[in-house]
Amino acid sequence: AAPAGIVSSFHSAVTGGSTVQSVTLAAGSATSPVVHVETPRASGSYRVRASRTGVAENTSALVTVSTPGLRFSRAQVIVGQGLRTYDSELSVTRVVDGTTFNGVEPLVVSLRCSAASLCSVPETVTIPANASSVVVRVTGLSPGATTISATAVGYDAAVDIPVTVILPRVTIGNMSNVTMKAGTSRNMSFSLSVPGATYSSSQVAVAPLSIALTSSAPGVGTVPASVTIRAEATSVSSIPFVAVAPGTTTVTVSGADIEGATTAPITVTP
Repeated sequence: AAPAGIVSSFHSAVTGGSTVQSVTLAAGSATSPVVHVETPRASGSYRVRASRTGVAENTSALVTVSTPGLRFSRAQVIVGQGLRTYDSELSVTRVVDGTTFNGVEPLVVSLRCSAASLCSVPETVTIPANASSVVVRVTGLSPGATTISATAVGYDAAVDIPVTVILPRVTIGNMSNVTMKAGTSRNMSFSLSVPGATYSSSQVAVAPLSIALTSSAPGVGTVPASVTIRAEATSVSSIPFVAVAPGTTTVTVSGADIEGATTAPITVTP
């Protein structure tokens, strides 16, 4: 091995097992049981030599050991304020020479948002043994731009990933080109989205999110003063609009933590 000591033993299993100092080719067999070189301790190179008295010695080809590294699964993250990214939106992966690999041991990865006032991530996540990656959930705290870093002992750090936090948009459902008779009602829905995000409609509220509702002409149609999208949800439904008297009105949603919206005119007939 060069440098000396990066590997020094053989084992009966991938993750350890018993130490193996020799192998036996059984009578009638051309090959020995499989043995495993221990996990290298550093970058470098090594060869495996097999020898036995009275048999020609043989040496393997050179095995090159590169320092493993970490890589984020995407080039950027866009997350809504007060929201948390979807499970499939971001992960951190083990790589060596640019290729993903499954490590034989668990790997604890430390995460940090460079501007803690803008976003948050778990302090650590663990890539399981025999796996290549683990999900990272990002929470948006305040609008702005920052980065997230990922490091692990014995691994090259990941290239920091840019993170942009924006106000989530609220979409009003079931209220397009609406004409109703006075005295009837219609259920509305309200859903969150994050324009530009990989999973723009799948980010969830971290805490209950209150949204104010107003009707531009309450004498024509009324709505509740507010609705709440519960924690870990993306929408709320079955919110009634009640047609009161003939005329037109609109419904507007607003709030300090959202990008508001207004419906097209709603017509109420006698």
